[in-house]
Amino acid sequence: MSIKQNIKRRMLMVVALAMTVAVLAAGTAQAQASPPSQMSVTQTASVPEVVVGEPVSFHITLTNESPYDESFNGNVFDVLPVGAQFVSASSSQGYSAFEPTHGENGDVHFYTDTIPSGGTVQIDVVVVPQKAGSITNEVKAPMSSSEATVLVDAV
Repeated sequence: MSIKQNIKRRMLMVVALAMTVAVLAAGTAQAQASPPSQMSVTQTASVPEVVVGEPVSFHITLTNESPYDESFNGNVFDVLPVGAQFVSASSSQGYSAFEPTHGENGDVHFYTDTIPSGGTVQIDVVVVPQKAGSITNEVKAPMSSSEATVLVDAV
């Protein structure tokens, strides 16, 4: 190979490498420019006070506040109250999975379909308090969380 051909080959390699770096840098800049997921969570209890052994429902609303359609599969979960037994969880879309070994009393993970920008998902979690005092239900989502507390009276 002549010196001229060798120089030409090396110059092509340098140009190809520079183009690869430029493409990778553009992709990284674009990925970094995307806003983080924005989910708001609110919840209320079905009643402010119950008796030990009576069920209480926590009504949860997830709202997609992102300008994009989002799916929050498994990233939204309910940390079940200590001192309460899990009964059920239902959702207006997607499904839920009770994980009895997570946390002190288990938790419920929610798997949603894609939620359109501004859209909501309604969730109900039912538990039965096992002792007097109070129980606090906590829901965690990306960038948001919510708690609701219910007083529990003895029988």
